[in-house]
Amino acid sequence: MSTRVACDTCLRIETWTGATVEVEQEGGSRKPSVHPHLAAWDTLRAGLEQGRRARGTCVCGQPLLDDGAADAEHPPVPWDIVLPDRTTITIDDGPHGPDGPIEPAALTARLEAVWPRHQREPVGILLFQAVTLGPVVLAIFTLWLMAATSLFLFLRALAVPAGT
Repeated sequence: MSTRVACDTCLRIETWTGATVEVEQEGGSRKPSVHPHLAAWDTLRAGLEQGRRARGTCVCGQPLLDDGAADAEHPPVPWDIVLPDRTTITIDDGPHGPDGPIEPAALTARLEAVWPRHQREPVGILLFQAVTLGPVVLAIFTLWLMAATSLFLFLRALAVPAGT
């Protein structure tokens, strides 16, 4: 029997048979667009809803989730998220902290308060892209409009009957 695991962040897929690891699809170079702990919680929350559990850590640092069926030789592993105030949230069958179980929506709100979701690209890079690509797109559209107008005028001139 074997366990098939996948990383939802970098799209790595592995099959574990005993101590043998067969990599079906490489991954590891893709990083999450939000803070890694928030991305891990998003992956684990979706996995819990689908009956999938964390079986290990991917090379990108995110959880490897099973496909819903796993070998007993590869038990699920709890995933810890340590907040800046040193509070540890453990996710196994569900999220729980030092005070007991935590509702998923409450944990999401707490993590988003600590690590807010924001655009990954800095504002300076977005502004640079807009300033450099904007005129190029405008020039291409202007050339297309000039070509379409020229073609329209040419075809209109051909449509006029001779001698009128």
